[in-house]
Amino acid sequence: STLSAQLAEQFVLNVADSLQYIDIYFNPFLTNTSIYTLNLQVWVDVSGAPGPAIYTGATAVNPAYGGVVYNQFIRYKLDAPLYLNPGKFYIGFHRKMNK
Repeated sequence: STLSAQLAEQFVLNVADSLQYIDIYFNPFLTNTSIYTLNLQVWVDVSGAPGPAIYTGATAVNPAYGGVVYNQFIRYKLDAPLYLNPGKFYIGFHRKMNK
């Protein structure tokens, strides 16, 4: 069977803007997550919680680490720029895991 996991972080825009990249820091301690794959996602806000996804990366990516440098964010490019209206939105990822 398949299990799913999601992680979302809330952001607030004061003015309309476009999102072209997502920078993520994967902590290299304890578990090496670079063996896993995930799809980047962006969700709209519905009453203070993630609502429907307005972007899902077409290609799965692997968590990456910046070599031995700690606190280094890795930049992931979106398939196409995403236009966002002012207000809350969520960035994160979705992962399906085989059980």
